[in-house]
Amino acid sequence: MTPSTADSDPVARADVFVLRAPIDPPAGVSIGLATAHEYVLVRLTDSAGCTGWGESYLLPGLDATISELARLTLGRPAGAMREHERVLTSTRASSYGRSAVLMALDDLRARQLGMPVHRLYGGPTRASVPAYAASQGYVHGVELERTWRDEAEAFVAAGFTAIKLRTGRFPVERESAALREVRSIVGDSTELMVDGNGGYSLDEALRMGEQLAELGARWFEEPLPQDGYPGYPELRLRLAVPLAGGEILENTRDASRILAAGAVDILQPDVVICGGIGAAIDVATLARVHGIPVIPHTSGGAIGIAATLQLMAVLDDANRSPGSAPLVLEFGQGANPWRTDVLNEPFELRAGRVDIPTGPGLGVEVDVDFVADRAVLHREVTTS
Repeated sequence: MTPSTADSDPVARADVFVLRAPIDPPAGVSIGLATAHEYVLVRLTDSAGCTGWGESYLLPGLDATISELARLTLGRPAGAMREHERVLTSTRASSYGRSAVLMALDDLRARQLGMPVHRLYGGPTRASVPAYAASQGYVHGVELERTWRDEAEAFVAAGFTAIKLRTGRFPVERESAALREVRSIVGDSTELMVDGNGGYSLDEALRMGEQLAELGARWFEEPLPQDGYPGYPELRLRLAVPLAGGEILENTRDASRILAAGAVDILQPDVVICGGIGAAIDVATLARVHGIPVIPHTSGGAIGIAATLQLMAVLDDANRSPGSAPLVLEFGQGANPWRTDVLNEPFELRAGRVDIPTGPGLGVEVDVDFVADRAVLHREVTTS
């Protein structure tokens, strides 16, 4: 689903920024702790000076890939999206890079028309979404029980009505006991989700799943290795709690394979990985055919969150029942300037919800000076 405004002003310039902010002490998921929040941002500027922004995770060499992909957009109308998609896909370059550039094109062409991106895709169907606080994970040198207890109290105090913790680093028995303490802190009315980040064996995932079912968890996210999602169909059949996954799928072909295999109960495409907003909508359409709800994963960076909100503005509910479980926005927690400081007006939580931006493009304004000052690398891409 890709509307076009092929007569729009052409892309004249691209800027690529590498952003890195330390995480001190290191924190992260079951399979490893991180020492920095790292992203690549791309800004496309048309011949009239209008700009659009995109984002993805920093992978080795991704800044150079995004620079070359952005170069392929130069001289073409920003709204010629079918052509842009064809050209970028034909390179067979990283889907992460393609996602960032296509996101920036969506932002730019919507700004050229003076409308939010979701209107390009037929929305909106909702004005806001509930958000869940996504834990920063394990913290080096801090006992997990203390981390989870402190986070749970802070999340509830901040107004969140749903939280997600990261598990899988320590034995099931220890972590399930800590989860029971979290449930006692947040109460039965707060939704609880758990993300294994690929840290479990099949047996361990089943044992943790039993505990999560007793705790009333909404889902168990990606407990097994994610590359190709092997083992997920068997786990799904035996698990006592809904199985979520799909955050690293790179295109609709990946999504089709996951869905055909019956690998998940909830599909979680990420707009900074799967090919941008238009591709994520295509993935959601496939999922709906299979009767599988889509709840997008988010990158944790402000631009990726803004793009996810534009996507969520147009997604269908899980089913046609008025009692359908609502979409929920993943909202990362912990210090991260690329979530909190990169925008002139950061996102706000109101009564457990985040408003879908209605301004032009992605609906947010990037603090260009902040990005330029904090970038550890800046590539300029022009036709000259």
